[in-house]
Amino acid sequence: MYKIPPELKKILKKVSTLPGVYKMIDKDDQIIYVGKAKNLRKRVHTYFQNGKTTLPKVTVMRDKVVNIETTITRSELEALILETNLIKSLRPRYNVLMKDDKNYVYVKIDQKEDFPETHIVRRFSRDGSTYFGPYTSADSILRTLKALQKIFPYRSCQGEITEVTPGNNIFKHLSRRAPCLDFYIKRCDAPCISKITKEEYHKHIEAICTILAGNYHHLEKDWQEAMQRAVHTKEFEKAAKLRDRIQALQVLSEKQYATLTSGHNQDVLAVAKDKEHVVISLFMVRNGHVVQTEHFNLSDYAKGTDPAQIISAFMQQYYVDATSLPKEIVTSIAIPEKKLLEDFIGGIKGQRVQILLPERGERKQLMEIVEENAKLQLESSKKAWEREYMFTTKALEDLQKALKMKKLPRRIECYDISHISGTDKVGSMIVFIDAKPATNMYRTFTVKELAEGINNDFASLQEVLSRRIKYLDANYRQKKKRRKEKSDTVSLPQVPDLIIIDGGKGQLSSVIRVLKAELKAGTKATLPMIVSLAKREEEIFFPGKKEPLLLEKDSPALFLIQRIRDEAHRFAISHHRSLRSKKMIRSRLDTIPGIGPKNKKKLLTTFGSVHGIRDATMQELVTCVGEKLAETIREQL
Repeated sequence: MYKIPPELKKILKKVSTLPGVYKMIDKDDQIIYVGKAKNLRKRVHTYFQNGKTTLPKVTVMRDKVVNIETTITRSELEALILETNLIKSLRPRYNVLMKDDKNYVYVKIDQKEDFPETHIVRRFSRDGSTYFGPYTSADSILRTLKALQKIFPYRSCQGEITEVTPGNNIFKHLSRRAPCLDFYIKRCDAPCISKITKEEYHKHIEAICTILAGNYHHLEKDWQEAMQRAVHTKEFEKAAKLRDRIQALQVLSEKQYATLTSGHNQDVLAVAKDKEHVVISLFMVRNGHVVQTEHFNLSDYAKGTDPAQIISAFMQQYYVDATSLPKEIVTSIAIPEKKLLEDFIGGIKGQRVQILLPERGERKQLMEIVEENAKLQLESSKKAWEREYMFTTKALEDLQKALKMKKLPRRIECYDISHISGTDKVGSMIVFIDAKPATNMYRTFTVKELAEGINNDFASLQEVLSRRIKYLDANYRQKKKRRKEKSDTVSLPQVPDLIIIDGGKGQLSSVIRVLKAELKAGTKATLPMIVSLAKREEEIFFPGKKEPLLLEKDSPALFLIQRIRDEAHRFAISHHRSLRSKKMIRSRLDTIPGIGPKNKKKLLTTFGSVHGIRDATMQELVTCVGEKLAETIREQL
């Protein structure tokens, strides 16, 4: 029987009865769950009651809770909005989450531009651009855009093109006399050399937006009428182009699953789950036609949750960033707090929305199709999930066991050095969180203490790890902040569970020696477990131990640390190459004080080369960069 710890009992007694949001916190001060309630005290107490109906997820989670924080709101709707924002930003471990939301993509078109570009982006921003999505498959939407480019040629080049007058366009930062290959293969109408006007180009973009929004059939009807008019006026070339467009559009729309006679705009959601996994299938119906289907894998912590709560949590997260909202959302199961969720979703987009449970007719028939698709997606994804489990959770558990660690190594850092004969020495720090690369946490170090040309990997690693470990000291971070020095506040302050050095016994012992010296010198930090991985036999060395550890050749733990080591090596080499290439393309202008990237670009755009700058008159230089800098350039060149 579960007993509430005394400290937690005191916290529970102080919880308010007002509406608001609660955050459950573990011993590492990490927020592991966020929830909302109309009555905070009543809701929070339900997690700590004994009973047969307690879900396994709740049993596991409550054992980890050491503190509860609450935020009072004015209403339950306000609490729901705050809860959604917190889940999105904090991604608590025990909340139902859309898996790998960074893998979802949007199509972005900025229609405010004269000649808009079409981008595939990973994030939805409220920047005034038109967005479509999210799509779960980047390949699928890329194929759709390529098909659309055949019908409506649009530019794929980067850079701003503006129309001065119709038929006179300017491509900023690039002077182009001839179009690129896309023009000759009929994939672009070459606005860069004024082959198309702004008005004509925007008609293409509007048609692309109409199709991406799912309005195929209005467009097809308009084209049919335009084609008939062209035939009557004997404009056969125009009629042929419209015929080709209609045929291409029909090919695109053939992917539709079903048609509803009602002509409604609605999203149809169904959930499928087994003991281990959860999938939500979404069919987007626009003007009575299913124009898009998506399947979303939810986090493992959804598996012990009621299906109604899963769909409710999904809608909270999905519709915050969804680019279109229908009038109806049809779900496979009745949703608790339906009115609250309708107000929340409708409030985001500024329109009324209904959440419906189909009972008969077309909606019910379509729901059966969506449910069947969800089940098929669940089955087809099982092999991929099993493989992911082997490479992530199983690998971490095996590594914890092999290294005899007290807790799972959720954050692993790996370090490597790259240089050529001691020049341009750099160190790399890569981070894996839950056995997956966290690229936003990667960091590079330029080795400063060793002179150029001195090849000493031991000393380089010592410098890199010494600088890294200082960031675990709060006093060191505060000192840098007071001095207004550049300081990392995202990755380096986080404590790793495991550090891997790319190297053998010598590299490991030299690093341990310098880190112990740092601690003796006053750095207040606790060293995590540190090991090194030697390449030849894949031996794992431990501090103070002569014999290395050899993992089984087919061990998931070995595959994981090899992946981590190889990634550190790749990252170090790529940064080293970047430094060398910058040196190689370094201009004579870089040595002149006062010339930054902007002035350098302005000078080279105006005069073409350093030789052209040297031959320019004083008046020309003054006009370009001002009198003071012009005099400096004259002196230096």
